[in-house]
Amino acid sequence: MWTRVSALRFASTIAEDDVAVTSIILLTLISWMKVPPYIALGLIDSSDWHIVAILSPVAIFGAWFSYRMTRLIPQNVFLVVVEVALFLI
Repeated sequence: MWTRVSALRFASTIAEDDVAVTSIILLTLISWMKVPPYIALGLIDSSDWHIVAILSPVAIFGAWFSYRMTRLIPQNVFLVVVEVALFLI
């Protein structure tokens, strides 16, 4: 009970942006921790790097484009556009 109360109290003092950044950093670290076992199991090898080289700029552009769109249009409209685009894919 004490831990739950402390966590709720602590969470209320953190800004929303700080929570988002902390979550991104945590998920990035967890994803990087998966790489060595994948390499050891042979799921990632040297032939995969050309795909990474092609898709990395696309991912960076997609993140930048989404950021710009969320600044230009309301969030509700943006979410509808994203959901429709995902449905079409």
